[in-house]
Amino acid sequence: MPHRKLSQKAGKPPGTMEYTGHRTETPTRIIAVKFGADHFRSSEITSPEMLKEFLESDHGGLK
Repeated sequence: MPHRKLSQKAGKPPGTMEYTGHRTETPTRIIAVKFGADHFRSSEITSPEMLKEFLESDHGGLK
């Protein structure tokens, strides 16, 4: 059975969870979806204002 090196960062309490994998520079994407018996709509959200418009639009905005 191969031995796996454990990584513990200095100055942290034992058991502290810390990501040690490869970091990626992938941008975060938010896709809002609305649907019902007679409609379906999805939209990529790029700003808080765009989300507000999406939620207030026709077909079941959250109010």
